[in-house]
Amino acid sequence: LTEVNALLGCPLVMFPLELLQDAQDVNQLHELPASVSAAVLTSLQAASSYLREVLNCFAPTAAEEQQRSPSQGSELQAKLSRRVAQLAQLEALAAALADNLQPP
Repeated sequence: LTEVNALLGCPLVMFPLELLQDAQDVNQLHELPASVSAAVLTSLQAASSYLREVLNCFAPTAAEEQQRSPSQGSELQAKLSRRVAQLAQLEALAAALADNLQPP
């Protein structure tokens, strides 16, 4: 996996999350057309799935990398930690947005 470890640190480009909230940080997803709301939630789900798969690929090798090269192992663990935090943030956002939507 060392040849593709850039996947762990490369940015995940999405729509600006600020578009979903007004100035008081109130969820505005319910005011968007149903097709746009569905696209937003689908994007969040796809991004979460991608991060989960990246974590599943690299997490098992983190301990081995730490033993082999402590500096690279620490860097790998830092990147894994950032991805876990990003995954938690995306999942929390998706849950909050979905909770405020009315069923079609």
